[in-house]
Amino acid sequence: MKALKYLFVPLIALVTALSCRQNDPALQERALELCKYIPDHSISDDAVNYLTPDFYTALTEAWDAPDGAFPGESGESEWLYYFVTGSGGSLPHFTVESAWRTGKNRAVATVLLGQVWEPGGEVQSERPCSLEMELCDGEWLLDDFDGIKEACRIYVKELREKYRTGAFVTEFERYLQEHPGERDILDPEGTYASDLDAAIHRFYEIYGE
Repeated sequence: MKALKYLFVPLIALVTALSCRQNDPALQERALELCKYIPDHSISDDAVNYLTPDFYTALTEAWDAPDGAFPGESGESEWLYYFVTGSGGSLPHFTVESAWRTGKNRAVATVLLGQVWEPGGEVQSERPCSLEMELCDGEWLLDDFDGIKEACRIYVKELREKYRTGAFVTEFERYLQEHPGERDILDPEGTYASDLDAAIHRFYEIYGE
């Protein structure tokens, strides 16, 4: 009898887990709508209305952070532009397979992300992704997509460390010393360091040091 008693505990836990994982069609539909606001090459102007403040701040801080790029070249921020599609000009295609609550104010959706080359075209290169939602003031908002939020925070932390140590200027000067013929091309006015410092100052004014 005691053995049966302990057997009920994992059984109850399993039933609870399965019931919590039950697909919610309304959440599924909402998740599909929120997919439109996942950044792809840019953050849409109205994304602020569909993302949680936490997620929106993580994204905008990463986008706004000066990346120390050499003049006229792509810098460390290039990865931000390819969260959904690559650089080949494809269009994203989202399929929400399921969505369920994970808590009173939390929900998760499994999303298949694919690429199409023209509207209505064949979906290619599908991969499963996780979309997280949070209930804010009675409305489900996008709180993360496939770990983007934490990736942005790590990226900004690394940039801030480079601001603190002056690493970008050091790297730029080292490059020019190794390629002296490019100084007149990349920094003819000698303003790289001062321009970067001004950009970092503006960033600090918005997001703090």
